[in-house]
Amino acid sequence: MAPTLRSKAVNSVASQEPEPLPSSESSPLTSLTSVDSLYTSEQPTHTAPPAPQNSEQPVESSTSQIPPPIAQRSADSDSEIPSPITQGPVDSDSDSDSDYFVRKPAYTHLNTAYSHSTMSAGSASVEHLATKHCPVLTAGDISPKVLVNLTDAHNEYFLAKEIADENKVKKILGGFRCVHIRDWISCERERLVTLSSAAFMAELRENYLPPDWEESVRAQILGMQMRKNVKFWGWLQEMRALNIVLWGTDSHLTDAALRNQLEASLEPTLRAYCSREKLHKVTDLKKWIQAVKDADEKLRDNRK
Repeated sequence: MAPTLRSKAVNSVASQEPEPLPSSESSPLTSLTSVDSLYTSEQPTHTAPPAPQNSEQPVESSTSQIPPPIAQRSADSDSEIPSPITQGPVDSDSDSDSDYFVRKPAYTHLNTAYSHSTMSAGSASVEHLATKHCPVLTAGDISPKVLVNLTDAHNEYFLAKEIADENKVKKILGGFRCVHIRDWISCERERLVTLSSAAFMAELRENYLPPDWEESVRAQILGMQMRKNVKFWGWLQEMRALNIVLWGTDSHLTDAALRNQLEASLEPTLRAYCSREKLHKVTDLKKWIQAVKDADEKLRDNRK
């Protein structure tokens, strides 16, 4: 039987050779696919960048145990400027001492050459608890009056210990607590021990008192005016004590000069009473002082 039309078509298709696939040059789709695969194999997988974070976040996390610095604000913006004391996060591995000193000011003096107890912390004074012990001048501001007290204490010490003149300075050089005087003694010891006690005290006044101390004390004496509510006796003792400070100087007031200064500086009511009683005719200083004291007490009794 003759083959049908359908069987002929099947045989025709089976007998034909398969056509080759088009090359990459003739197929633009295939070319694009190959390039994409090449790019994917050579480049690493790209991941999305992390979300932006606040630049101050690491500081807050690493310094969570440290109080935040005081923020400074600029004049033209609202942004906070960190304090210059802490410029960034503190290393958590550092010890506590280093963390502390980072926050200290740049020029903080942690140590001083001398402690406050040895430096000037007030007025100097004389310590002399027993006459057979060397007097001690404490550290502090030295006044002319305290050097007079020191000289008196030295004289008592010399008499109690019967110290010869050539040994007096040697015995008192250890009685100074002021570091500046001790430094001076250390540098000049060989020369100082050859001086008399009076010469040593003269150099001490010259080195550690103001240059115009003598004029200042004299001006203080001349400016003392007796006030109404002040007793004559107490006011007199203050003036005499200042005049003793000037002992041995050209500014020291003699008895006659001191009498004139006292009389001119009396309280007006007391001076008028002394004038009526003719007390200016009393020439002896001690008798005149006693007469004025009695007059002052009488006036005070009359006011009561």
